[in-house]
Amino acid sequence: MSTSLSALNKRVKRGPVFLFLAACAVVLVIIGAQRDRGPTNNTERTDAITKTLKCPACVGESVFESRVPVAQNIREVVARQVAAGDTDTQIKAFIEQQFPGTQLVPEARGANLILWLAPVAVFVLGLGGVALAFRRWKAQAAATGEPDDEDRALVEAALRAEAGES
Repeated sequence: MSTSLSALNKRVKRGPVFLFLAACAVVLVIIGAQRDRGPTNNTERTDAITKTLKCPACVGESVFESRVPVAQNIREVVARQVAAGDTDTQIKAFIEQQFPGTQLVPEARGANLILWLAPVAVFVLGLGGVALAFRRWKAQAAATGEPDDEDRALVEAALRAEAGES
């Protein structure tokens, strides 16, 4: 009777904890999925675009950060295209055509999508592996059961033998 009550108690405790963790995960995904409102005017939009473009003459700097003439020219071209109403994708494609290799942030499409999703997949698989390991360890611990009188007698004999040797 006590073992079935204990099992029921464990199931009841597991359910709410699982539901709480699932609810937390859903809330975090919703918060993470909220998109930034983005730039509100042409200057902010120009800055946002140039922050994603690598300066062709500099090492490790974006067009936004760089003060070399080629970066200033690219900023002016981007500003003109923003004012003309071109989309961010069109502007980036134009700059990439003029200066190959200027994309700082790869777009999440095609093969690049694997690069964006791989860390998430590894994290999820790792969590699943840890959960399975804990479940297996818990099952192994439950299979050993509670110590009986024979087990206690063996421990006491071992402790007495160790105390006698010291």
